[in-house]
Amino acid sequence: MAIDDTSLEFFADLARDLTAQTSKQAVLDRAVEQAVRHLDGCDDAGILLLYRKRGVETIAASSRRVHDSDQAQGRLREGPCFDAALQAGSWHNRFYRSGDLATETRWPSYIPQARALGIGSMVGFQLYRDEEFFAALNLYSDRRQTFGERAEKLGWVLASYAAVVLISARTGKLPGVPPPEEA
Repeated sequence: MAIDDTSLEFFADLARDLTAQTSKQAVLDRAVEQAVRHLDGCDDAGILLLYRKRGVETIAASSRRVHDSDQAQGRLREGPCFDAALQAGSWHNRFYRSGDLATETRWPSYIPQARALGIGSMVGFQLYRDEEFFAALNLYSDRRQTFGERAEKLGWVLASYAAVVLISARTGKLPGVPPPEEA
């Protein structure tokens, strides 16, 4: 995807909008709203946390369907969003996508439940991973073959912003920025 005026405007508006929010939860909720508003074909979005010892938690969602999908993935321990959160190693594989849930063969236990929820295609982006929990931004579409290269790249930018919020909320500082007393 070439950087065009629309992409540049999206990046600038997103950064300003998210930094204008007054709490971690407001930022996460706004990131989900922005995904549905600006990413082509995105009907629903959510942010999923998977805890090693406590299961899953939906910390931001645009609909009940997102909660239901997250719970199914957590219960079954499979699905594209579950895999995106658990992806080990480098950021090379930064998302997992299922373009057509009608023909999908991965995640055999989860896919029938996703279809029953009316999901046609979906993509999950890893946000954050440590020893205690994993996080993913998940995008859902009612239609099949929805998420193209542009939605994937813009979704990755959105996921990156949300990751910074999660990391700063856990550590009390922005990644790579020393606290004021160390500056």
